Order: sequence, then structure tokens, then C-alpha cells
Amino acid sequence: MSHRGPDGVPLYLATEDEDTALLRAILTSGMEAGVFRAMSLPAAVAIVENMLDLAITAVQRRIDADLDTLTREIVDFIFRGLLV
Repeated sequence: MSHRGPDGVPLYLATEDEDTALLRAILTSGMEAGVFRAMSLPAAVAIVENMLDLAITAVQRRIDADLDTLTREIVDFIFRGLLV
């Protein structure tokens, strides 16, 4: 697995607007509706993206990683941090 885009650029250097548009829209809508707590949008995007990257890293380290448990815990952790 590679953490690089099709052009070879590391994903952490990819343009934020393009790659995070859906996530930013979800977070913005949730904050505006009062479902998610108000916080810095760039910080919220970075936190969610980095938590989700843990699954990729887990598989790279151990091909038999327990992704069911990991993803369940990641989702729970993210929502507990975002919900009002």
C-alpha cells in the first residue's frame, strides 16, 4: 500500500480542498446544525483523517490486524469527540 496519490505526491501534501471536500462538508453541516460541537474545521478534518489512517497503518504493520474492532473503536472515538 502507498500513502501517495496517482501523481506520486505524498497524500499529506495533497491539496486539502480536493481531497477533503466531502469530509469538510459533513463536518460543517453537522456543526451548523448543532449536531457536532463547534470547533476549528481544519483541526476536525485532521483528527478524523488521522484516525482513519490508523486502519491503513495497522494493515501495513500486520496483515491480519483486527480491523473490525479497530474501525468500531475509531468511529466511536470520533463521534464521542464531535457530538454535542
